[in-house]
Amino acid sequence: MCKTLLLVALLVACVQAQECVVFVRENAGLRHGALIHLERGHERVLVAASASMPTLSPDGRSVAFLNHAGTDSYPALALMDIQSGTQRTLAQRMPPQAVGFSPDSSSLVFAGWEESMVAEIYSVPCAGGTPKRLTSTTGRSPVFSPDGAFIAFMGVGTEGMHGLCLMRSDGTEMRQLASAKARDSRPDFSADGRWLVFQDYEDVDDKTLRGVVHVVDRESGDTRRISAADESACGGRFLADGHTVLYLSSRRAGCRLMTLNLLAGAPTPLAVVPFADDNSVQVLADGRVILSAHPPEGARVVSVVPPNESSRAGSVAVLAAGTACSAVPSPQRVRARDIGIPFVGEPGPWNAITDVPGVCVGFSTIISDAAADAAGQVARTGVTAIFPRGRNTLQDPVMAGTCVLNGNGEVTGTAWLQESGFMEGPILLTNTHSVGTVRDATIRWRLRAGPPDASGSSWSLPVVAETWDGTLNDIDAFHVHDTHVFAALDAAQSGALAEGNVGGGTGMHTHRWKGGTGTASRRVGAHTVGVLVQSNYGRAAQLTVAGVPVGAELLPPDESKKENGSIIVVVATDAPLLPHQLERVARRAPLGIARMGSYAGNSSGDFMVAFSTANAGTAFGEGPHSALFLGNEALDPIFLATVEAVEEAICNALIAAETMSGKGGATLHALPHEKLRDILKKHGRLAR
Repeated sequence: MCKTLLLVALLVACVQAQECVVFVRENAGLRHGALIHLERGHERVLVAASASMPTLSPDGRSVAFLNHAGTDSYPALALMDIQSGTQRTLAQRMPPQAVGFSPDSSSLVFAGWEESMVAEIYSVPCAGGTPKRLTSTTGRSPVFSPDGAFIAFMGVGTEGMHGLCLMRSDGTEMRQLASAKARDSRPDFSADGRWLVFQDYEDVDDKTLRGVVHVVDRESGDTRRISAADESACGGRFLADGHTVLYLSSRRAGCRLMTLNLLAGAPTPLAVVPFADDNSVQVLADGRVILSAHPPEGARVVSVVPPNESSRAGSVAVLAAGTACSAVPSPQRVRARDIGIPFVGEPGPWNAITDVPGVCVGFSTIISDAAADAAGQVARTGVTAIFPRGRNTLQDPVMAGTCVLNGNGEVTGTAWLQESGFMEGPILLTNTHSVGTVRDATIRWRLRAGPPDASGSSWSLPVVAETWDGTLNDIDAFHVHDTHVFAALDAAQSGALAEGNVGGGTGMHTHRWKGGTGTASRRVGAHTVGVLVQSNYGRAAQLTVAGVPVGAELLPPDESKKENGSIIVVVATDAPLLPHQLERVARRAPLGIARMGSYAGNSSGDFMVAFSTANAGTAFGEGPHSALFLGNEALDPIFLATVEAVEEAICNALIAAETMSGKGGATLHALPHEKLRDILKKHGRLAR
């Protein structure tokens, strides 16, 4: 695995913040491959192969890309809904260029060609329809103005349109703003739409061209060169303030990221970067820069440049291996407390299992129709990885205990866990038919990730648990591969976690509403109890929220009369507990599930694992060892915290999950928040 991927868990927490990024992981050196969605450090495969030139919509809900699957020469323009994985083709026979979204995310503008193979500017609704040709002149690299009223593009020379051109978004009032030789360089508008920055070329000698960056006034056409005469420049982009331009400057000494305040001052260096090109740069609202670039050696990488950095090597942080990235703010995540569901107990700062010091979680989410065949195989699945001690988990097992409520399911590695009292590695969650793949891939990852453990052995019995996602996912198509397991393990980090349709919970239901992954925590004196669930159980009629039997009044369109599904509960704590005490903690988790209305039906697989991060260094060696532990009379608050956190984690999975369609057109609907609030309010149980 590329070494840059190993940096994701360490770097994304501090540089990614509230953004999501899409990028292409190249395939055998080609500029197309797997399309990856990266949010808060969690990688998710959107298209398994054959994608290039991705662009995120301004609302962060969809991604446009060029789809090379099944094409002999030129790709098609495709649009994918990130949440549901639904993909549609909007145009055929595309040149290899990025596209532009309208500010409201309702339409796309692109350069396309018909039989004449002459690129012209088109627009198409994101909902689908016949593309509308906006120009009768050759054009490339179109982009909308911030208000959506105008489209700027690079004219290639026909009908007098050569260089930077501007027209109304309906194709009228076309005019040339500035002459330029560059064709494929994308122009960029300032935040107020007054200025545009674009790239041109000038002749150095008979064989050499030098890149030049200009700024032009949209109304007057006044043009100003901003790059120096002795540098080759590209990649002009405006920062959010509307008057600061960022561009790439290449000299013999290397490539630098430059900024220039148009109101005053000369260009100043922001950072030393690997080689990058014009279409690789994205500017975030806070001044950070996302770019795909070639390092001196190796594959292209997706990187982030913090704002206000001085020019020095090392100021570029690598996010992942890939190219052609795009970034937007992440859609806001709604949790159970946000809509007024009342809970007792004090949560930790993240209200997540990661509030327990050392615990890290990573996700790999697989949503794809790209491999669909006549049988309608679609992917709505994934992998969740939980490290009790972060990377040190591999060298220092934790004391643990398990229990089973109803045993229609599988958790590997628990026989030795119960025998030894220790869990020797991460816990992974996935779908029922991928347990074997995930188990084997985890062992392979373990062998690659580091030296033998403290016992001198690389022997491993991973703990891998499952729930069944066959309603939405073609579970017999075995969509989970080694690379997805590696991605989840490599992406594991502390901090806030995604919930709902993510990781192993991607295709799951809860009480026949869309469910999936959820997490919560409780403070217990000086200690913390954290919980993560993969929730996939229950009938809708039995759903209970905050003590209110809401299922009697709130039924999904496809309510099943049979209780089916499963739930996996992982309980973490830093309280010093011995294995038999952790088994007692695990036995309390079903009480939290029962609060939500479960009766653990015959076909349900309900498995609990609890571990403590205390007593480090006690797993190996002949000893004697000393271990701290709480007396049994001190366990009641931890039992209660476990029950409360399990209940809230399931609620969070329900509230965060969004409607998703999948196999055969089956749909699991999101729990309607407002209707739920109305019911709770009627029963006097709404917190606000």
